[in-house]
Amino acid sequence: MSSVPLIRTARKEDCKEIQRLIQELATYEKFPHAPKLKVEDLERDGFESSPPKFKCFVAENPDNEEELCGYAMYYPTYSAWDGKAIRLEDLFVAPEGRGTGLGKRLFSLVAKEALEGNYCRVEFTALGWNQAAGFYTHLGAENTTSSEDRNVWRLYRSGMEKLLENSNLN
Repeated sequence: MSSVPLIRTARKEDCKEIQRLIQELATYEKFPHAPKLKVEDLERDGFESSPPKFKCFVAENPDNEEELCGYAMYYPTYSAWDGKAIRLEDLFVAPEGRGTGLGKRLFSLVAKEALEGNYCRVEFTALGWNQAAGFYTHLGAENTTSSEDRNVWRLYRSGMEKLLENSNLN
């Protein structure tokens, strides 16, 4: 990159590029077939629903203004112990932007929004093999996997359907 990328709040017209970066992140994480969202889903959920289902900061590629080189996607959540929180769903910087401080700038903007909105924390997950663990630690994040002995669990749609088939909720 020839100059410092501009970081700004995402706009509806960024959704095609955001979807491309989501795919790039999934490929990096060794889940290339996992993303199911279409551009239209991102447009609807982030820019046509009230309130939006997610917010996003994007970084413009200074060498190609029509291309994004990073993003941070997040949304509000709630802690029964501490109150309102922010869930950072994705933080991704394309390879050409790594090592430039772009990831720190994106992460810092999410933290700034959390502080200004009086949120108690920013929480996120990272794969165990992800080399970004040192990056997050350096920025002040704490890995609670060992300190709180918590594991991340997910009930996917197929599991929800199976659960409801076997429940007496009808």
